[in-house]
Amino acid sequence: MAEVNELIGGYKLRTLLQTGQTSQVFEVVEPHSNRHFAMKLLLPEASSDAEQRRALFNEAEVGVKLAHQNVIRIFKVNRSPETPHFIMEFFPSGSLRLRLQAKDTKFIREHARKIFKEAATGLAYMNAMGYVHRDVKPDNILVNSLGDTKIIDFAISKKPPTGFARWFHRKQRPQGTPSFMSPEQIRDEILDGRADIYSYACTLYELTTGRKPFTGSTQGDLLSRHFTEKPAPPSMYNKDLTDEFAALIVKLMAKKKTDRPANFHEVLMELRKIKIYKDEKLDADMEGEFPGRSSPESAAKDTPNAECLKCKFKWKVRPTEGLPAKCSKCGAPRNQLRLIADAKQSTKEPPARPDPEPNPEEGGQKIQPSPAANSAPINPDDIDIDSL
Repeated sequence: MAEVNELIGGYKLRTLLQTGQTSQVFEVVEPHSNRHFAMKLLLPEASSDAEQRRALFNEAEVGVKLAHQNVIRIFKVNRSPETPHFIMEFFPSGSLRLRLQAKDTKFIREHARKIFKEAATGLAYMNAMGYVHRDVKPDNILVNSLGDTKIIDFAISKKPPTGFARWFHRKQRPQGTPSFMSPEQIRDEILDGRADIYSYACTLYELTTGRKPFTGSTQGDLLSRHFTEKPAPPSMYNKDLTDEFAALIVKLMAKKKTDRPANFHEVLMELRKIKIYKDEKLDADMEGEFPGRSSPESAAKDTPNAECLKCKFKWKVRPTEGLPAKCSKCGAPRNQLRLIADAKQSTKEPPARPDPEPNPEEGGQKIQPSPAANSAPINPDDIDIDSL
């Protein structure tokens, strides 16, 4: 097992952040630049396991293609036989699972709107880039003390087959976390972003009530409830939640994917219209988000001033943000986005700042995307099972 101050792949291990069943995550320092990153490293007993290596490299190859402020950045991979690992951005934070375990309901409630919005935005981006995360849960959402949020863990994320490839899809044992899996994921059907919407709703359910939407005496019993049992409204367990928010969660957990919103953009629009908690107060940034509470001035303030030329999606850009790197709806690059000149509020795009990337070290390599890696099977026996 790796230890602090050890040098691996040209990086010095500084702090152990997390130890899992098959891997460790360290804060690391690149000695010649003194820049800090994070390293996900397979444990010695897993480093020679073909399936564990495939899962690690799949996570890295998916992550390197994603560049969004609400999705963790992955920079390079090292396929060493002894110490396989990848390097990602260092984001000082903890998972929402840790907040739940600490019963830190005050923090979750205080930052609920920001966390829910940023998690949905990150997943919208992943889906727009063609990927289904397939394991959305509190464990895989990092949040810092300010409520800044990032989606992590792409070990079983994949692009669904398209075209003729759909005809060759063969069902296998399901992958995912039983308490958060949609009915179609349990059946191992071809998935789309609506499977992530279901898991996202299960996540919000637990974050706002402290309990998962379904429990069971066995794994099979738990999985069957996703097909047969309608979740109780979360407001039944938390009287401070609004009926509108409770109804939205139940809607996102519809058994048939066709009864759920089509994508996360619709989820965000629905979330924007309602209050989460009954005593939620409006601030300057949320003014005009709730029906019946806006004024002409606040309505003008929220007038869309940015547009994607490809899909015609329009949204509001704040002066401090500028245009994003990609359209979060269709994934079109920045050169296909524009500011609307006749918007009520003019916005200047700040110069783009490239994300820092680690310099290549001996034994390390930049990831070259491989279509085969995206479709590489993960061990179907490795289903992450919650405590029931």
